Amino acid sequence: MAVVDRPYGPTGPREHPFRWVSVRELEDLDVPADTRFLGSALFETVPATVATQRPRPVRDEALRRELLHRRGIDQAFRSKLPRVVTDEVAARWAGIDEGNTEWLRQVIDRVGWPGFALCGEDGADAAWLLAQHADQKPQLQQTWINLLAEAVTAGDAEPRHLAFLEDRIANRVDGQQWFGTQHRQALDGSFEPFPIRDPDRVDQRRAEHDLELLSEATKRINSTR
Repeated sequence: MAVVDRPYGPTGPREHPFRWVSVRELEDLDVPADTRFLGSALFETVPATVATQRPRPVRDEALRRELLHRRGIDQAFRSKLPRVVTDEVAARWAGIDEGNTEWLRQVIDRVGWPGFALCGEDGADAAWLLAQHADQKPQLQQTWINLLAEAVTAGDAEPRHLAFLEDRIANRVDGQQWFGTQHRQALDGSFEPFPIRDPDRVDQRRAEHDLELLSEATKRINSTR
């Protein structure tokens, strides 16, 4: 048994034929009953084992407040963006993102990924948002996503946050995403997902990461634009 922090992250060539099995698939596997029983027992040990290997830090309220403050500035600016972005607006936009990215880099270098235990659910959400908007520093996003994935495995971060950041990176690297979280404007003005890898299983992957059906997400995005 192994714990995979990024099952939809980058992969290399296989040395031996195998595939990962999730807990949801266990009951439907064509295997002997004792193997299924053993698999269930192994899955039950995962949370406690991960928690032991990855101890949680003490709550930092000052960090949480600063994360929420920076998220507020980020969202307030983006909510008021004009249809035509001038050079001046673009420069201010870049300045906000660059400042947040550098600040978050210093935080993560010092304390690791800001998860639930360190800064609460809202603070962890803010940390993810700043990382999501660090596109001008792709090498940092590549580093941070591994830390976020470890936090998700340990129950210290939202699975949906990992899905969004995986898509952000994958879409930039090869133009295909796993979860359909990244949308673009079509010729008719509506919003549609960027191309998706293995689209027939996208809703299964979304369910694994606590995301709604892709059709519902796309409908919601178009209703709020």
